[in-house]
Amino acid sequence: MKSIMLIFHFLGLAVSLGSIITFLVMRRTCSKVTSHESEYLLQNVRRILRLTHIGLGIMFLTGGYLMTPYWGSLAQMPLLHIKFTAFIFWYGTLVALSIYTKKAQQSQLKLCNPRIGFLSFITLIFGLIAVAMATLQFH
Repeated sequence: MKSIMLIFHFLGLAVSLGSIITFLVMRRTCSKVTSHESEYLLQNVRRILRLTHIGLGIMFLTGGYLMTPYWGSLAQMPLLHIKFTAFIFWYGTLVALSIYTKKAQQSQLKLCNPRIGFLSFITLIFGLIAVAMATLQFH
């Protein structure tokens, strides 16, 4: 059962990190095309963020199961504390990114707004930090 959960955990990781990278590419593309094409891309960009939410949800559920043998010794794992903190910040920046993207879809902001670009980049950074800390802890 552990190996199945590990496969789903990595699947959630691939979906969440892959979709946030796709979001970064699409956001960059929206700033370089005409306004009609940009509107079309903007309609699809929220679906990509939804994939990131789904990937993080899968990681949260499977990670809770995979951590079952380690809950008792959590105090001796400082890298895991950093990973959990990065995961919480990863999800928090993703929620903020979703809110700003929704406002952009309602034409209150542009998708090429610097705030959306900064949040998408920070979301990717927190994801990479979480992966690095988990890899260092469980190498």
